[in-house]
Amino acid sequence: MKLVIFNFITLVFLTSCAVIKDSGRSNITRLDKHNVQSLNAVYLNTPLDSVTNSDPIFNSLWFQISGFRYDRKRQPSWRSQTVKFESISDKRLKASLFLGDSLIKQKTMKGKLKEGYFYRRPSFIVIPLFPLLCGYETTRYRFGLTEDKLIVDYKTHFWLFALLAGNSGNYQKTETYEKKN
Repeated sequence: MKLVIFNFITLVFLTSCAVIKDSGRSNITRLDKHNVQSLNAVYLNTPLDSVTNSDPIFNSLWFQISGFRYDRKRQPSWRSQTVKFESISDKRLKASLFLGDSLIKQKTMKGKLKEGYFYRRPSFIVIPLFPLLCGYETTRYRFGLTEDKLIVDYKTHFWLFALLAGNSGNYQKTETYEKKN
């Protein structure tokens, strides 16, 4: 049994990379330790352009920041909300959700600067109910700037096996958010 668990964990770590492919943007402001404060701004919660056909709330900036935790019943006015970014250091970024002038929620993201982006610490979920149900999911976010817009790249990689069936996949998307004037 220990060998099966060891092999499963090894398989997960060998295949769990959620590497974000570069989109070839040439107008990215490369972030480093000296200019990470350029992320400090207030951004609209709704994206400028969306590449998915899903519910629009799933493309909101706060949905990306909160790690898929967004209470639609408590936040019916999500389209008029704004998100304020404050760089605490080159490894921490604080995001605050506002409706008008009232603060709704705050979240501090840990990460690192790499390749001109702020990479949020990746999340990793494992379901170890072998052989009935087992799988994993890895998600990764990065934040970048182009002129006066915030770019959020998101990548997920998952694998799931349930007794007689399985599924796996990769998914990457990019959303653009405008600064509030």
